[in-house]
Amino acid sequence: MSELARPEALVDPYPILAELRTHDPVHLTSNDVYLISRYVDGRTVMENSALFRNPEPDEVAQLFPSAHRHRSQQLLLNSVALRNPPAHTRLRQPVARAFTASRMESLRPGVERICDQLLAPVAEQYLDGEVVDLNRTLAVPLPLAVFGELLGVPAEDRAWLQKLVPSALAAMRPDSSEEELCTADEANSVIERYFLDLAERRRRDPGEDLVSLLVAVHDDEPDVLSADDLMSMLWGLWAGGLATTTTAVDFGVLAMIDHPGKTRWLRGGPAEALAFVDELLRYEAPAMSTAISRFAQRDVELSGVPVPKGADVRVLFPACNRDPDAFPSPDTFDPSRKHLHRNHLTFGHGLHYCLGAALARMELAAVLPKVFSQLPAMVLHEQPTFHQAVPVRVFASLLVSRG
Repeated sequence: MSELARPEALVDPYPILAELRTHDPVHLTSNDVYLISRYVDGRTVMENSALFRNPEPDEVAQLFPSAHRHRSQQLLLNSVALRNPPAHTRLRQPVARAFTASRMESLRPGVERICDQLLAPVAEQYLDGEVVDLNRTLAVPLPLAVFGELLGVPAEDRAWLQKLVPSALAAMRPDSSEEELCTADEANSVIERYFLDLAERRRRDPGEDLVSLLVAVHDDEPDVLSADDLMSMLWGLWAGGLATTTTAVDFGVLAMIDHPGKTRWLRGGPAEALAFVDELLRYEAPAMSTAISRFAQRDVELSGVPVPKGADVRVLFPACNRDPDAFPSPDTFDPSRKHLHRNHLTFGHGLHYCLGAALARMELAAVLPKVFSQLPAMVLHEQPTFHQAVPVRVFASLLVSRG
């Protein structure tokens, strides 16, 4: 994975990924992690729970031996994304009801309103000939506002609460130092106290938001959603619901600039915009890899390579999504793939398919046409810069101007 963190790979990881997919599709790293770069293998890992599953509690304890001392790790490791059935089914079910495609579509007017509010000052500067940073002014605040409304986090609390997330997420890295874990504990303590208070406010005065829904489930069925489950769920949703959508918006802007002949899809109706979005998600997966280990439940072969029982396996999403055996001419951006692009692994597959997939697709399909129409003739002012590649490709800036 260190190769993918080099500056040139942050901008364009595909030569390295193609080399892996062709010559070393089941790559064993120096820290004993198997990296999967072929589509058929990635899909097997994601959907075949008889062969691959998330770590069980005793395995989590081995991966994170300090978890018993650090509340930050306890909360994150208790999240639905890391659980296996039956706990996974029990925890996912109440949230899944809030993330149906029809409910997400009902949020579209609000998303469009938020987008218009964010774009208005940006468009004025842009049309006056100024260089604008669409990462800072649109891609970051948009999902923060949308997810904040969905979850029920008041507008005045969102920015400072989100600033705590990077420190808190250090608890997910098995190689974090004791100092980093203590800092994560402090950040998590603030976040946990905040969500405990917010849950109590929603208990007294419920609304239509996700916090109100989950509090009601906990109060009515504590055996379905315990107090710790509730806190892990709220924190996990907040931490996991933003970074990938931000990166997808950034890549959507780049797609408009790099593939001007395909922007006609953004001038059509909702179906055409969604086709553009689905191809975008295949073409540029925001996450480089699965953030959570999958463990082989028995000896298995992937692409003819033996993978032993108990092996830690990670899927490289961008490599799988550009596998020519799954997607003809995979390095071509082509929204006319007739739903073939919907087979991508960007949202995972099977049991752990991303809860927020419908929300992300709706957001992008609502926002990108507005960006295209309100910021005409965009060109890059300079090549974008990135903070990191693993697990999410995080933009540091995206400077554009009128060509």
